[in-house]
Amino acid sequence: MGDDDHLKISSHDLCRYFAHTMLVRERMNLWVVMEANRWNDYQSLKPYLSKPDEGTIIDEFSRARRE
Repeated sequence: MGDDDHLKISSHDLCRYFAHTMLVRERMNLWVVMEANRWNDYQSLKPYLSKPDEGTIIDEFSRARRE
């Protein structure tokens, strides 16, 4: 990773990362995330709910195995 890689990150990238992390990985309440970030409608967050990342998949299988 180069020293200037952070320059390629947009505010949209950060919002998308935050939403996905809070909603999928941390299972935070949808309405809390919407309010905290001033998203006005569910449709704007819907894309972040549908596709888990690799870490979430691994966590879910680990949790299921323990139960």
